[in-house]
Amino acid sequence: MKLTEYELDSIFDYIDYLLRKGKFKTVDAILDAEYDSDLDNIDEKLAYLTITAAASSKLKNRAKFYVNFENHLIDTENPEKDKLLIGLK
Repeated sequence: MKLTEYELDSIFDYIDYLLRKGKFKTVDAILDAEYDSDLDNIDEKLAYLTITAAASSKLKNRAKFYVNFENHLIDTENPEKDKLLIGLK
């Protein structure tokens, strides 16, 4: 299911709030919960990867989240894979 702009903004706002408060364990738990959920929702996965990029060194589940999404893009032969993932590792 494709998310609305409002829903994507809500993800950005909430994760940004948690990161600013130093709640890295909470963000890690969210990434873990979202790990396998609706991998075809590219916008949602990109939202999580984008908003957490700056804090990646403090988020132990982010690398696993990234690899899982990258593998999904490879498995589905998404022609935009490289373009989508620029700067998100």
